[in-house]
Amino acid sequence: MNKSMIMMQLGLLLTIVCMELCCSCPPPPPPPPPIEYEYTELLPPSWDNCSAYKINNDGVVIGQGVHERKVKSFMYHDGEYTEIAPPGWHNVAIVGINDQEVIVGQGEDDSNVLYKSFIYDDGAYTEIAEPDWEVTLAYEINNNGTVVGWRLYGLPVPRARNEGFMYRDGKFTQIMPPGWVIIEVNDINNKDDIVGSGRKEYYGIKMGFIYHSGLYTELLPAGWEDIGVYGINDAGVVVGEGKDGDVYKGFSYAGGKYTELLPPGWSSCCAYGINNEGLVVGGQNMYSDGMGKAFVYGGGRYVELLPPGWETASAFNINENGVIVGWGTEKLKQKGFIATPVTKTQ
Repeated sequence: MNKSMIMMQLGLLLTIVCMELCCSCPPPPPPPPPIEYEYTELLPPSWDNCSAYKINNDGVVIGQGVHERKVKSFMYHDGEYTEIAPPGWHNVAIVGINDQEVIVGQGEDDSNVLYKSFIYDDGAYTEIAEPDWEVTLAYEINNNGTVVGWRLYGLPVPRARNEGFMYRDGKFTQIMPPGWVIIEVNDINNKDDIVGSGRKEYYGIKMGFIYHSGLYTELLPAGWEDIGVYGINDAGVVVGEGKDGDVYKGFSYAGGKYTELLPPGWSSCCAYGINNEGLVVGGQNMYSDGMGKAFVYGGGRYVELLPPGWETASAFNINENGVIVGWGTEKLKQKGFIATPVTKTQ
């Protein structure tokens, strides 16, 4: 074997080893977020209140609120609101949108099923439900058209049968870590990695999980309990919140490593969303301290978010342009907001 052939084989071997090592390493840290944002208030005309939950990369926002004593949902883009609800349905909540403006949500109709879910695509609605399941709750859809959520067999009472699901092309796939009895599925990235939370015993410690290609990874920072996992980006970085002793903190997880998140001076926080750049958004933990300000975090820097004149805010989602959506209160009235960066990263 000549020298050039040996060098080629060595180079190939090193490439394979490096690829394997990189797959288990965390991604590089994100740059710090911008320090100044411009705010857009969201409240559909005549609605009592609303919240904004997701924004896609084209700036289309979805959310929900109350109008005429009913839960309703909206899509917002370029100053225009569109109500989203399958014909004959009521108490509709939409919670997921992809970059093709395909939306998933849940609600009630006049059937004997308690809650159903649906896909909305360019004015057409497709129902997501099976006859044996009383509750089907879709939570997110990725750019491949894969929907994730969870469902209940029977009424939503303690110890009701429950499982997560992945849905594509009319087919359901069960999502349930081995040995678990309760689950909620909250997010999916564009590589079909799925995250959520649940328990191995009905009143046991709440844990998180990642599902990838049929394999489950359980998540629980050392010494923590009752964690919730809410988001995952395309690099596989996960965000959520949990209880560390008496303090509720946010966290991120990547490459087997947990990073605690708690803005300086805050007594609690929750991380709800992360974009592919690695910027994390969230707010104070509502159960321990009530709502305060929202935050965006990256590169070791926290930036607090609060629309002018508002008392409270919490951020739920951030797109690849760094635009953030969430909700809060102004004079005790609940509204949604969009926070758009107006300064470059410094």
